[in-house]
Formats: sequence, structure tokens, C-alpha cells
Amino acid sequence: EDVDKGTAEIFISHTWSAKFGDLVSAVVDVCPDETYVWIDIFAVLQHAKDANGDSLFDESDLRFDLVVEKVRAMLLVCNVCDEVGNIPIESILRREAGIGLVEKLPPLRVWCCFEIFNAVKQKTPIVIQAGTAKKCTTVEEGVIRPFELACRNSMLNLLQLVDLEKSKAKFDCDRVRILNQIREESSIAECNAIVK
Repeated sequence: EDVDKGTAEIFISHTWSAKFGDLVSAVVDVCPDETYVWIDIFAVLQHAKDANGDSLFDESDLRFDLVVEKVRAMLLVCNVCDEVGNIPIESILRREAGIGLVEKLPPLRVWCCFEIFNAVKQKTPIVIQAGTAKKCTTVEEGVIRPFELACRNSMLNLLQLVDLEKSKAKFDCDRVRILNQIREESSIAECNAIVK
């Protein structure tokens, strides 16, 4: 079978709760066609278990920090809408109004913050795509919708929320492991400051 494969050049950081079409649109918007990207959902069989309940993945596969150090750049995809930019910053900081809009976005996800932290530590350039795939009145099969950037305030508001102690992960065991790894290498406070 003729498979187009190569060494990953760009690490893609994203949240699992985002729309896959938004992720694809953001990647296509930034990366030339010949670019090889690393996306966790295709590279690692995370948290899969066999019929006996035994893990089908190796813990070392979850060391995304080792992948980040080998790529040329990281693309952080934030599926955020302009509504986030209109939420008063005081409400966001108190985690009141609008938290439902932002709680699944990268600044509140432990994996994304950990990936950003490692990219900064390793001096890996980070490109941020904050927005969504453009809404279209008609959908053509095989055509990727263009990516539409959100307002700058949306990202600035989100960055105020970075707090690894309060961050989330789909699986709490990931959160615990990542926080422990950060504590071994640095501190939570330093990580928060670097990601912000």
C-alpha cells in the first residue's frame, strides 16, 4: 500500500472536546501541504484496554514532552469563539460567567498546558490558532472549510485562566501523572507563569 509518511515536523496541541473539523481547518490554514504533523489521537493508543482490562498502551507513549523536543514547531489549536472575548475578565477570573464556554479550551486542560510548558522550555516555536472553521451555507464533500480567527481578547481572556492545580483532563490519572512530572522537573507556579 502506498502510504505517505515521514518524520513529524509540527506537534499539534488540541483538546479532545473540540470539533475535529476545526482542528483540521486550523492545521490546513497554517501548514503547507507537504508538512508532516504529529497528532496524539493518531499517534498513541491512549487508555485502551483489552478484554481482560489490561492496558494496550505503554506509559512511555504518553511522554509527549519527548515528541515536542523533536519537532520544528508546535501548533496550539484553540477552538474559541468571539463570545469569550466579550466576557468580563472579572467574571472569568472568578470562574463565573462564561465558564461553560471556556472550560474545555486549552488553557484549562492539563495536557495542553504541559505541552506549552515543554515547548517553551525547549525553545520550540509555538503558533496559536484561536478560532473555528468558518461557517458555510453549503458544504462540498472533500473541501476543508477555511479557519476563522477569533478576536485577540478571546485568547487574552483565556490565558488568565491558566492554573495547573485546577486544570482538567479526560482521565484524572493523566492529570495526576502530569502534575507529578511538573513537580519533579520544576514547580506548578513556574509552569503557570511560563504558560501564561
